[in-house]
Amino acid sequence: MQLVTVKEEWSYESVTLEREELDEATLPEGAKKQLPKLVMTHLYLYVDNQDNEYVLYFLTDVTSQQ
Repeated sequence: MQLVTVKEEWSYESVTLEREELDEATLPEGAKKQLPKLVMTHLYLYVDNQDNEYVLYFLTDVTSQQ
């Protein structure tokens, strides 16, 4: 699959949250227990030229970027 976009078709947001604020339904089972107290959440939204939306969401450690 190839995703072809232009700058006007995508956006992103990064937010620091406490582990307890995360919705467990969006995480693999048991993952929340393994996360540090503070995490950085990253959300990227891409809209291709056919109006399909693609979302990439991931978490990182706020201190080590792991």
